[in-house]
Amino acid sequence: MAAPIHMTPRGGLAHPVFEGGGPGDQILCAYAFEPALDEAGLERARQILDAWSESAARAEASEPVHCDEPFLSPRALRIRVHNLQRPAPALEELTRHLAAAVALREAHHSRWRALPEREEPAPVLDPNGPEELTQFASHAAYLGAVFDLAGPPPASEYEGFGQAAFETRAGDIVLEDRGMPLHLPPLRICYGTGRAEFRPADAQAAKVRDALTASVAQTFAELANPRVPRFFDHAGALGQLDRLHLGNRDGFGFAFASPELVQRLANTRFRYREHELFEALAATVEAVGLSPVVTWQRFGKPFAKSWKSLEVHVFQLWERA
Repeated sequence: MAAPIHMTPRGGLAHPVFEGGGPGDQILCAYAFEPALDEAGLERARQILDAWSESAARAEASEPVHCDEPFLSPRALRIRVHNLQRPAPALEELTRHLAAAVALREAHHSRWRALPEREEPAPVLDPNGPEELTQFASHAAYLGAVFDLAGPPPASEYEGFGQAAFETRAGDIVLEDRGMPLHLPPLRICYGTGRAEFRPADAQAAKVRDALTASVAQTFAELANPRVPRFFDHAGALGQLDRLHLGNRDGFGFAFASPELVQRLANTRFRYREHELFEALAATVEAVGLSPVVTWQRFGKPFAKSWKSLEVHVFQLWERA
């Protein structure tokens, strides 16, 4: 029996963000295979992609469906398409054919739309996502919005933090592909960490640590080429987290080395497995009974001169008030 396909966003192409899509939309698609395809599998995948590219219903028959050159390797297929009359059904057909012919383990999709005031297409937001706050008079005002569960949350991410990139040993530049901005209810994902104090670890910290360890292992075991990322505390101790105190709040902090979250999609493209991490955090929150609030932040230069640079993803979980 084939393993289930892990889809981003939840529900895959049936997600509401793809409803009403048309030829003006660009859809970024990344598929991952597990195990890696052999030569016969690569040929089957190539034939399926070629046949689909020719037969998919186009708005302009003389125009191609691909915005740029597709990339196919034993581990991944990455395409960016447009000019499709009904993008979601067309890509669902491609996904079905791939899943029937090769060991497809992951499917990541995001919808993009050209805007007159922008050079690059903008991501289409989750229509079920909340209105988000992006400006705050102070850090205290930001924290007030973070923990006011009845009000609109701070943004889950900011386009302004830039598209990450790194340089390979061969001198090639590898750019980050970002998907739909993060929205994984019931989590309240807020971009920006709290300036908390460190407190001694206790039994509750050990409980959260154990739940986080189990959730991350379970989530990443379901992915292609599974490599479980390791979290660490502010002193760098692997498998440990920090006990935090912030005003009248207590919480837990930990980080992941950003290179451990990299999923290569093509020779010049990658994504961070942030969505998958938040799925693991949701499981941790539920297992321990924490507040649904997660504060997080990426630290480091958007452009790294080496693969193993010192960029980190920092996360904070919070106890209920």
